[in-house]
Amino acid sequence: MFFRLISTSETGVVTTLRKFTRTVGPGLRFKLPFVQDIDVISNRLCVDSFGINIKTKDNVFTQLYIDVQYKVLPEDSATAHFSMEKPKDQLTSFIETAVLAKASQMTLDQLFESQSAICADVTANLQGKLKVYGYTIQNTLVTSIKPPENVVKAMNDIKIGRAHVWTPVT
Repeated sequence: MFFRLISTSETGVVTTLRKFTRTVGPGLRFKLPFVQDIDVISNRLCVDSFGINIKTKDNVFTQLYIDVQYKVLPEDSATAHFSMEKPKDQLTSFIETAVLAKASQMTLDQLFESQSAICADVTANLQGKLKVYGYTIQNTLVTSIKPPENVVKAMNDIKIGRAHVWTPVT
């Protein structure tokens, strides 16, 4: 083909003889066959969900489900294209490390109470690390925390026990 159509919210990364030449914006873009190639990078907001098994400070294992919203800015398209071979796998590693660093320092109760703090900390941690690779983190959301059923039952029993304080009759 002699051309490549690049849609709105995409950026083309042009290589000549497999060497980076430039980036191009949306529209009809012509290329030299067998000499040039245009790879398309999406600049749309992406959302990926992650389920991370964590051990809390009070030695409870639980599943933390988190959504991460990220995108590649047009000016970072070449960096994102060339810096990571398997971006999804590497993003998963960065995200799991950031979540584990924060969540493992909390008790299960603190984990439930501090969801916004976890999100803010993970977002700040990821923004600095992933910007180098061309990715911009927009937001992080804790969608669910699921401790094992026996832990949920024990926590409910404790709350019921506190609600029904036994007082001796004299």
